[in-house]
Amino acid sequence: MRNIGRIFVFCIVCILFFTLPVFGDFSISRMRFEPVSIAVWLKTAKNPPLEKLVEASLAFSGVPDTSLAVYTEKMDRIITEVKTRFKGREKTKELADELLVFLHEKYLKRYSENETLINTLLDKGLYNCVSSAVFYMLAAHALDISVSGVLTSSHAFCLVTIDGKQFDVETTSKYGFDPHGKREFLDEFGTQTGYVYVPPTNYRDRTTIGQIHLLTLILNNRIALAGTKAKLDEAFSAAVDMFEVLQSDEAFRTLSGTLSNISLDAVKRKKYEDGLEVMDKAVFAFREFPELAEVRRLYILDWAGGLVNANKPDDAEEVALRMVATGKISQDDLHILQMYIAFKRAEIISKKGEHHTALEIIEEAIKTLGSTDELQHARTTYTKNTVIEYITKKDYPASRTLLDEAQKTGVLDKRAYEELLVYYYLKKAEDPAKQKLFRDAVEVLNKGLKYLPKNNKLFKAGAAYAYNHAAGLLREKRFDEAEEFLSDVNLTPYMELSKRNELWVYFYTEKASIEKTENGYFPAARILHQGIMKLGKLSQLVKTYEIYIHNGVVSLIDDKRFGDAEKVLIDAIAVLPASSTLKKDLETVRRMMQ
Repeated sequence: MRNIGRIFVFCIVCILFFTLPVFGDFSISRMRFEPVSIAVWLKTAKNPPLEKLVEASLAFSGVPDTSLAVYTEKMDRIITEVKTRFKGREKTKELADELLVFLHEKYLKRYSENETLINTLLDKGLYNCVSSAVFYMLAAHALDISVSGVLTSSHAFCLVTIDGKQFDVETTSKYGFDPHGKREFLDEFGTQTGYVYVPPTNYRDRTTIGQIHLLTLILNNRIALAGTKAKLDEAFSAAVDMFEVLQSDEAFRTLSGTLSNISLDAVKRKKYEDGLEVMDKAVFAFREFPELAEVRRLYILDWAGGLVNANKPDDAEEVALRMVATGKISQDDLHILQMYIAFKRAEIISKKGEHHTALEIIEEAIKTLGSTDELQHARTTYTKNTVIEYITKKDYPASRTLLDEAQKTGVLDKRAYEELLVYYYLKKAEDPAKQKLFRDAVEVLNKGLKYLPKNNKLFKAGAAYAYNHAAGLLREKRFDEAEEFLSDVNLTPYMELSKRNELWVYFYTEKASIEKTENGYFPAARILHQGIMKLGKLSQLVKTYEIYIHNGVVSLIDDKRFGDAEKVLIDAIAVLPASSTLKKDLETVRRMMQ
């Protein structure tokens, strides 16, 4: 709603619609499931007398029975004063305008957005668009002026009909009679203050409502305000009265909405039984409306679901069974909850590392509740976890049995099966590897490669274990075993040529080193010569071979055995014809022989 010029101060924000409350508390003892008597009376009334309208305005404002007489008397005095002041006046638009000014000057003291109650207006003079509209309507009714209400998306005001003509009345301002028709205004001292024009499009969403409907806007605002203040019991009681009077779809949505908010609050605060009592009483009070039974049903599902989420699946199942036994939820609901409970039980036990028990829970759920995509997915997940659990515990037979069975029954697809099978062989090979039994580890992986002949992870692990085994044999000088192992054709899939050559070089150089210590350079050089013949002229073998021949020749020269030295060098150069070191040694020996 807009301000009009510099004088009109209208109701900028009127509540008018129910909103979701902040969570609060509620008291069942303060809740009414039956409407107040005046609401029941108004439901069938067509032209209610003024005293009934006054009674409704006070009752709908929440005035208790003990105070009703006091406020009725206050309102009666105002009505008497209005009748006396305007006695004998004709019903004209001027009279309707003067009435608005009079009420503002005498009773309507200050606009306050949330002050929607008639008793607050009577006590303090505070008002908003709804309470001022109702107040004006009651006073105009006393003068036999025809008044109805107008409702927009964010505002309420009155509509006066005189001699067939209708005039809007913005009751929040004493200048609010027929605002569209006024062009200039005077302040309190008679000075012109300016001009204003209010285009009709401001009220294009307007709906004309009767006097009774206008009264229920008090209830509507109370519901919204009670919601924002977390007074859910008050909101519900007001919604009961509003629905009783209007009997409209919108009023019923407001009623069921307040009930839903109470259910949300009960679940949030874990006041489950209190929430159920409210739901039961509401369903009974409005038993002709199955929609409220649906609100209760959703509440129960939220309740049980909340217990499941709180890791209390047993409590959730007890609630579900009790509710289905009393007909408050269906067998289908129970079925869904039991599946959810099975998921949670499996999840709880799985977090403790007992994946096999979680799998048993899911398997049992499939048997008793039937198979669903969700249960099958859980079955696959816990099957994987159980296989890993068995492998971790080194129960390899159990893990392999479960793995193969899951593959046969389709619980695991090919990819999942192969991934777990790789994990199975890798972990199984780790056990002997940790004891440095690398050959045993390689044999385990060999078995794995029979099933997965192209698996890179198995190849890499096998290569590492084979390398470690051969290196260990060589460090321990177990050359015969090392040679046998390195010559094993089963190593071929594992080790790249460079890795195997590295081990062979290690084999020949280490064996030659020992031979040199025990028998001299030339026997050691013969071992290196074997390596060169087997592996080719690898730099480390060539360099060591040259050193051993050179050092052996030096010894022969020292012994004046030039002929033997020449023969050794000729044979060595035949092995390494490009060796400049050996050629220089031969030249040196031949010079010495001259």
